[in-house]
Amino acid sequence: MTVSKNMTIDPVTITPDRGVFEAFEIMKKEGIQRLPVLSDDGNLIGIITEKNIINAAADRKVSIVEFALLLSKVKVGDVMTREVVTVFMDDPVEQAAKKMSDNDISFLPVVDEKGKLVGVVTRSDLFRLLLELFGSRHYGIRVTFRIKDEPGTILKIAIALEKTGANIISIGNLDSDHGYSTIIMKVNGVDEESLRTVLSDLVDGNLDIREV
Repeated sequence: MTVSKNMTIDPVTITPDRGVFEAFEIMKKEGIQRLPVLSDDGNLIGIITEKNIINAAADRKVSIVEFALLLSKVKVGDVMTREVVTVFMDDPVEQAAKKMSDNDISFLPVVDEKGKLVGVVTRSDLFRLLLELFGSRHYGIRVTFRIKDEPGTILKIAIALEKTGANIISIGNLDSDHGYSTIIMKVNGVDEESLRTVLSDLVDGNLDIREV
């Protein structure tokens, strides 16, 4: 799955010659904390955030009254962040998540090969994807268990579940440690007792079954 399938298109933007006060007003109106800054030809040249604006006032050591005056005079290009972490449309979505985590940010502009902005991907976009991957919008039974990292283990479990009439909605591998993995699976079409009976002999432990 790529970034293009999970990004927000037509994001609100601003140009570097606009006033910081206008940027602040746009953020307030749209309920956002940052704006991509574009050149006249649509290329991404920076990003302005609420933090940029606050830091600009702090650097100049202005009072609250002077802060409003400052916002009316300073241009976006004067305070924006110029080195922006970005992703491409065809990047894997997990790459976007990794960049957010590694850089401790919650927003990534999406650009094409020419540097033009085509969208943005946010932490909220990734949370929605996570809900879909775990089948959170579907009623079913959530099963968590630990298995050995051996070829064919998941296949054996899937075959056993198929025999009970269970339908696997989603499956994920949380971690891998010392030859073991924790699996989170969501199923329907089967009751909890049948699941426990089938899985008890196939998993290595930490079996947790609950309706969600």
